[in-house]
Formats: sequence, C-alpha cells, structure tokens
Amino acid sequence: MICKRLSLPGNFVEAFLYFDFLWLISSEGDTWAFDILRFVESKFANAGIARQCAMAFARNDQITNPFAGFDSSLIPEAIEVTQDELEHYSRIFDTRLNFRSILDMRCYYGRVFVATDDNIRQLTALSRSDLAHVALGRRANGQLGGAVVHDARCVQFRCQYGMISAACAYDGGFYAAGASSEDPSWRAKFKQFANHSLATEFVADKLTNVPEANDIEFFRTDYHRAELNVAVVDQEAQSDEFEQYEVTRVDEHDAGISDRAKQAIVGKDNSLAGKISRVFLSKNQLFAVDYSHVVRSVRLVDGDAIAQNPSSSRPFPAANGPILAMTSSAVGMVAELDDEVAVLARGRWHTIFSDAVYSVRGYPSSKWYRNLTTAVGAEQTDLIFLKQ
Repeated sequence: MICKRLSLPGNFVEAFLYFDFLWLISSEGDTWAFDILRFVESKFANAGIARQCAMAFARNDQITNPFAGFDSSLIPEAIEVTQDELEHYSRIFDTRLNFRSILDMRCYYGRVFVATDDNIRQLTALSRSDLAHVALGRRANGQLGGAVVHDARCVQFRCQYGMISAACAYDGGFYAAGASSEDPSWRAKFKQFANHSLATEFVADKLTNVPEANDIEFFRTDYHRAELNVAVVDQEAQSDEFEQYEVTRVDEHDAGISDRAKQAIVGKDNSLAGKISRVFLSKNQLFAVDYSHVVRSVRLVDGDAIAQNPSSSRPFPAANGPILAMTSSAVGMVAELDDEVAVLARGRWHTIFSDAVYSVRGYPSSKWYRNLTTAVGAEQTDLIFLKQ
C-alpha cells in the first residue's frame, strides 16, 4: 500500500477538504482555508515532482488519466509544511467560534456545518473564484458568517441528496432538507426523526440510524429524482456535489429491514448476541465490532437497493485496541483508536497516524480527494494519500 503525507503544524481541532482548500478550525475558533495546490506548486522547484504532488494531494481525479503519467515514487514520503508556509498559503477568517470542543464538521453545497459541544453553526464555504479578492496570507473578517441553526449537541453529520442529517445522541436524530438551495440566505431548519441517534448514513433510499452503540434502524424517505438545474451542474462539476436524486422528508421506521440487519449483526445462529460493542456505518455496509476489537462487515445493499437478506462477513484481524470511530477511504476502512489511526486494507491493519486525534475522515466518493484521509492531532494535521 502506498502511503504519503503532507503535514501541517498548528493547534487545529477539525479539517475538511472542499472547494480547492483544506478547511481547518483552530483551537481559537478561527477558520483557515489552506491552498494545497498553490503550496505544492511553489514548494518544489522540479515541475515534475510538483505535478505528482498536486495529483496526490489536490487533484486525485487526474491520477487515472493515462496521459498524466502519475508516479507515486516521485512524491516524498513526508512533506513538512512550516508555520510560515502554512500562514502564507492560507486565508484566515475571524469566525470567533466559541466551543469547548468541536464534534464534527461538514462542507456541502457551499456551506459549512460545525457541531460544537452545545449547538450547530452554519458558515459559508467560499470557492477559489469567490476568494480571488483576498490575497493568500491575509486575514478576512465576517465573510463566512456562523449563525446558530440548532441548539443541540450534535455528534455527527451526514450530507447527501440535499439533506443534512444530525445525530444529536440522546436529544435525538434530526434532518434539514433543502441544503442544495442556491439561495445564499438559506439556513438549515432541523426536524426530529428519531428519539436517539449516535450516527446516521444514507444507504440506498433509506436513512440509516444508530440509536445505541450496537443497534441499527432504517427510516423510509421520499427519495426521488431531483430537478435538473444547469447552474448547479456547472458550479458543482468540480466539487462532486451535483446529485441526480434528492430527499425532502424522512418518514416512518422500516421495522422489517431493521430487524433483518440486526439479525445479520449477531449472525443467523445468534452466536454474536451480547458480544457486539459498536456498530459503524458506511454507504454500502456496516461494520460490527466485538469486545475483542474484531471487526465484521455486513453488506447492506444489493445493486441499488437494500439487501433483503444482509449477511455478516468472516471476521477481520482484531484492531490494536478499542475502536472509537470509523470512516471510509479508497483503500479500506479507517479506524480511530486511543493513540493511533489505522486502515484495514486487504485484511490487515496498517498504522497511518501515530497519535491520538481530534478528527479523522476519508473522502472515497469525491473525485478530487478520493485517495485522501485527514487526521487532526494535537500538534499537527496530516493529509494522507493512500493507494493500493
């Protein structure tokens, strides 16, 4: 497995790749937009190396182009960004977010959703053209906003089909429709759909919810084809967000599918009943972790629909400790442990970050960032390129 990294110094608590930039939230509540492409183009005097680094860390969509000549051996194993370089290639926004902790962050259709320890804030994510008037290395005030749109402690967001789902633990599960709106004044208005929610994910046409650490349930939605908007198509061609379908409502609990998925988690013979500690979701499958840190996958979809009879896989090797969170990547599932981040690729665990993290996320459905994983530690943030 190929593993290269670009490391940024600083006390950041969240990171998200979006609109040409690595968006970062500092421990002081500022929002930084680090220009990856401009940095790597200027960092290396050798134009060939600069181009390889640009494909790895900023334009993964070009890797498969046979005329691009991608060669990962030309990329340094680790690229260290200095503090001066970080500030020089960033635009810094005085958003003054107040928090004890940041629990999640998502960028979607030109908007940023930030979950603090007691509310959800909505900011604006600006594209390269929007920021043309702000020079690199400059500070800007007031441009991103930061209105509170929900007073609850959200532990996880998901954004798809024009909808924001917010898992707010024992306050409940909430959703806000219409997030693909072109109206710059649009603000998320959340409605409750579940009593408890630790995580959500869109699986086929269902909104899937984790109400307890080792439980799962499915909700029907009004999943339907979206109206084609040419302006959005043009704008989002570079940001992966144009979607052919949308969801504007979450409906009742689908008990039948929920029961079949629960049965798959514990096995047809119930041999794993009482042994599963956590359940983590992805687009097509879930991952059940037992108390020995062994992971099993359950395939949830068959083609484009929910599988009628989900079944559990063989167990993978045990992780090196309790799994706190999991995210998808282009090479396999990435797990956050107490003091490291590891990826489960080809049946083996590989350590890719050797420290505790505030945040870890992959971008497997993104054209530009599908091979990247971001890991935010106490003193550095790594942009990790992974490829089989």
